[in-house]
Amino acid sequence: MGTSAALRLRWLLAVLAVIVVLTAGWPLISSTVTGLRPLIAGATVTVGPSAASSGRITVGPGWSVLTSSSNPHEYYLFSRGAVRLLIRYVRLTRPGDRRRLWQGMRQMLRVGYPGLTPGRPRPIILADGSRGIIAHLSGPGRSGKAAVVAAPAAPFAIEMVMVGPSSTSAVLIAVGLPVLRSLRFPAAAR
Repeated sequence: MGTSAALRLRWLLAVLAVIVVLTAGWPLISSTVTGLRPLIAGATVTVGPSAASSGRITVGPGWSVLTSSSNPHEYYLFSRGAVRLLIRYVRLTRPGDRRRLWQGMRQMLRVGYPGLTPGRPRPIILADGSRGIIAHLSGPGRSGKAAVVAAPAAPFAIEMVMVGPSSTSAVLIAVGLPVLRSLRFPAAAR
């Protein structure tokens, strides 16, 4: 084999090696850079500053947490395909805060999700019997759900906002509502 043919073969092998490395390594690189960490189905995630002041959700298959956009003491941002789910701890500091939870949620939606309009709030009952408020969200090309649930006998609440492209509204309901309804308050169970 001539030196020219050997050189071409080396270049071809080098190019193939780069392609293999990029193909196999790109998902790993992408998840490292974005901070996207896959969760196993049935994983529980706790949000709040302490065991006595926290809420816990259980995720189904396919969910990931965006670790670079999450702070376990205050909020988590989850992803499943095009669907995003924010779960946020809210401290209630004044006696009337429980009555104004939905007003606070509407303000947060205006600032954090401009263009999304909440529908009429309705009651939601979680798997553990806790009660909260939920509403459909709609906007140009996006839809979702927003819910807020006050912890029983504790001065905090958990806000949840789930948003995706309008084309994913069936997915939002199928994969997102079970996560919303899974919210538990561990300290209340003691």
